[in-house]
Amino acid sequence: MLLFNTINDVQLHFATPVLHKIWPAAAEHNAKLKELIVQKSKAVDSRAISNRGGWQSKDDFLEWGGESIAALSQWIQTCVLHIYQTYHRERFMEYLQTPGVAIKMRAKGWANINKKGDWNAAHNHYGSNWSGVYYVQAPPKSGQLALLDPRPNIDMMDTGIEVLDMFRQIPRTIDPQEGLTVIFPSWLQHQVSTHEADLERISIAFNIKFVTG
Repeated sequence: MLLFNTINDVQLHFATPVLHKIWPAAAEHNAKLKELIVQKSKAVDSRAISNRGGWQSKDDFLEWGGESIAALSQWIQTCVLHIYQTYHRERFMEYLQTPGVAIKMRAKGWANINKKGDWNAAHNHYGSNWSGVYYVQAPPKSGQLALLDPRPNIDMMDTGIEVLDMFRQIPRTIDPQEGLTVIFPSWLQHQVSTHEADLERISIAFNIKFVTG
């Protein structure tokens, strides 16, 4: 089944799926996740990749162990499967049930602590299928996630009138919220604006890769 199967309608052929979903169990697990991340940040030096300031763990966060990390890992997998179920409907489950089909979802995650003045430069996550972030602690003014328009030359359409320029190149910004999960294709360029709050923002970023066999 095609997502758009009628001809007498407006169709969005190049839309990019982005999941926004609050984890129902966030209140139950966030305090423990915060404790684990803060303890690790005091014992392990930060990586420096896209982050400009702040602390970032190695990408083994989902292997640290414990009930809360296991629960978050399961939640992330549930969200990714939800994207496929939404866009492919019954075709997705039919494919999974095909004899001989074996798909494994491999996840890597890393913890982040951003203090006042920290930010992340524009980047994508090469070699994965899906990427995302989960917010453990997110005070107001803690730096927006900006998803950048991937279409080349779209900025050529600029009349200066917002209503007419609804499809021009405008970053889509997302305000951090405790318990919020955001997932998007790994090829999508994204960045994080400057953290302005006195209280630290604590988040967990992750990559998902599918392998067969």
